[in-house]
Amino acid sequence: MTIQSKEYTVSASAEDIFGKLSDLNNLKPLAESVQNDKFSLEPIDATRCRVCISGGLSVTFAVTETIPNERITLASEDKGLPVSGMLSINLKEATLSETSLSAEIDADVPIFLRGMAKPMMQQAVEKLAEVLAKIPYNA
Repeated sequence: MTIQSKEYTVSASAEDIFGKLSDLNNLKPLAESVQNDKFSLEPIDATRCRVCISGGLSVTFAVTETIPNERITLASEDKGLPVSGMLSINLKEATLSETSLSAEIDADVPIFLRGMAKPMMQQAVEKLAEVLAKIPYNA
């Protein structure tokens, strides 16, 4: 099951955005500001982070692939969950100072869990993209 967020326009170059997001430690100051009862983001180190969404689901992701200024792909590390998959942050530079950002989840979800998992995953991918679009990349 693939779920994609809407695209957000960010006032920064793809290079600036990629530079900041390719080191997940850069998300630490942001993590506290986005935590609420439905979503939280917890950077662990430069290549791993944990995403928690309502319903008690917590997934640890590790960077598995980077395409400079275009994509950062993370894979779930948790082996005991009934859901596994990939999370991608996609960048498309429109101009030197404006970039389109979106997030995508490609998950292997058992058919009996899809109805319950899809709304939670859609909410998580939308919130993630929204939060990433608000980061001041030029600072």
